[in-house]
Amino acid sequence: MSVYNKELQIDKFPISRGTCIVTNKHTALLWTHGIVPSVRQPNWKYFLGGRSIPGPVKITKHYGESNIDLISTEILSLTKMNWNSLDLYSKLPSTIDSSNKIARIGKLLSRFEGRTYDYRLPLKLIYF
Repeated sequence: MSVYNKELQIDKFPISRGTCIVTNKHTALLWTHGIVPSVRQPNWKYFLGGRSIPGPVKITKHYGESNIDLISTEILSLTKMNWNSLDLYSKLPSTIDSSNKIARIGKLLSRFEGRTYDYRLPLKLIYF
C-alpha cells in the first residue's frame, strides 16, 4: 500500500523500506529492504533485487537510555553505508555485513593454518 493524495492505495509492491513496527519498548521489527521512491521520478518506485520478499530485522534493546525509535533509525542509516557497492542500500547494516564478509574470508584462510610467513625477509626483486 502507498499513500497518494492522503489516501491509502493498493500498489502491488512489497512493504516500504524503513517501515518499523514497535512491538514493545524493547523490541521492534524493521524492514531494511523494500520499495523506495525512484531517484528519477518521485511517483515511480524502486525495489532492489526485484525478486525477493522483504523480511524484517528484529531489533532488541538490551541496555541503554535510547528509545527503540532512535535505534531503528540508526540501524536503517547503517544500511546505506556500504561504499564498496553501487546499490542504493543493503539488507543488513554495514557493521554486520562487513563482519560477515570478514568471517567468510577467515574461513577460507583456515586451510593455511599453522603455516607462517616471516614478513621480515626482504622481497627478491628481479629486474629485466
